[in-house]
Amino acid sequence: MTHFARLAAMALMMSSGLLRAQDAPAGWIVTEPVAGSPLRQAALTGKGKAGKAEFSAVLTLTCRADQPVMQLALEVPDAIPGWDVSPFEGPQGIGQRRSLLTVSMKNSRFTSRHRVSGWRSGEHAFAFGWKPDNAFLERVPVTGTHLVIKIEAAKRRDPVLEAEFDFPEDASAMLGAVSACRAEAK
Repeated sequence: MTHFARLAAMALMMSSGLLRAQDAPAGWIVTEPVAGSPLRQAALTGKGKAGKAEFSAVLTLTCRADQPVMQLALEVPDAIPGWDVSPFEGPQGIGQRRSLLTVSMKNSRFTSRHRVSGWRSGEHAFAFGWKPDNAFLERVPVTGTHLVIKIEAAKRRDPVLEAEFDFPEDASAMLGAVSACRAEAK
């Protein structure tokens, strides 16, 4: 099984509830989805919630060395009680019309708002993707950060989807995967 296949299987098990966040590997998991290509991904497992529903979440940083634009994705289960992912799906989704995604750091006043689009990312999983701006890439420390991602629901009466990630002290694997994109942002 390839490294990417293991990551995909882990994400699928997490989103379907077969793997709990506390059972997921700690730290960044780096993959090369297509052998020999300049595409690299670094994924980190965290915890998500929407209202009373709790679930595992995966934050993925994607970088192509030949097109150094970083992309981020938040992957969650596609069936969260009381939270509908479908209005976010596709390039015409609600998240492209309004900035519904907010990224912040615990114990910091820094926040960054983004437009977000979504897609089905496997069986029982949904991903929200966005391209961070340079201010985000320059301000977010790569180690020891407690990152909080919030997405407003399409219906105002529905709860906010929230995911939290603790960046480990060892960021060498993640930095190696996305170094071309971080250098371009500066």
